[in-house]
Amino acid sequence: MKFQFLICSIFAHVFFVLAVSLTQSIQMPPQNLPIEIKWAIESKSAGVQRKKSQGSVGKKKALALFPSYKDHLFQQVTSNSAVTESGAQEVPDFAKEYQSMDMAQIRFIKSLWHEIDQSIVESQYLSEYGHVGKVALSFEISPEGHLVESHFRAQAEDPILKVVAARAVRRALQNKNQNLVLPKTFTQVEAQFAWASYEACSSLKGTQRNFLSFCKYGENKQKNFTNGEKALTYMNAIKYGPGMFEEIKKYKRQQDHRKTQFDPFEEMRRDRDYNLGT
Repeated sequence: MKFQFLICSIFAHVFFVLAVSLTQSIQMPPQNLPIEIKWAIESKSAGVQRKKSQGSVGKKKALALFPSYKDHLFQQVTSNSAVTESGAQEVPDFAKEYQSMDMAQIRFIKSLWHEIDQSIVESQYLSEYGHVGKVALSFEISPEGHLVESHFRAQAEDPILKVVAARAVRRALQNKNQNLVLPKTFTQVEAQFAWASYEACSSLKGTQRNFLSFCKYGENKQKNFTNGEKALTYMNAIKYGPGMFEEIKKYKRQQDHRKTQFDPFEEMRRDRDYNLGT
């Protein structure tokens, strides 16, 4: 009986909030919604142009990749994404062209990819604050496994993601667990880091020669906390059953972060790589 009363109380609260939001939406002018930046990979040599995103206010922005592997990345991620006879998309194989590398180079690249991938810090705040997209890094590693600072370059629209990527490289090269195989000579490495959906990440991981590609889950879940959004969130939470209270609690916690101007990336904005450029 107590549980039924609780459910009825929740429904009454949801419909009351919805009614209030509908009333206010009639009286108040529409608010501008945040623009979600979507990434597209371009290649001038392939004659590919950006397409206008349908139903969005802003245009798609393309990450200007380093010239040395811009066309190569486009071909691997786009051209090689063939569709099989069964209709399934064939994931590009970044690791199949080792023929021109000796075993020492192969061991170095594979160990470097693994160490960097394990060093990428995952944070729930990235999606909450809309930090998703791609980062391109270019760096050189000495035979001792040290990062050559003068050759460290980065390109990214989002400096927070740039810091996350740069920190992963620096942390991996510390080689604390001694699993990194050192290169025999100074080696130039180029890498892409992406934060995208699970489906997109399936084709954005791997290695090919000295090119590394990483991807971690991340979707833009930044909220605007309007009355309509709040009512919709409460109604959608009902489908979780007893877990609805945790969903509502999470939404309120995110709202409190905005009210108190909580900045989970304050320390990152002071990082030496925050302004790292080309």
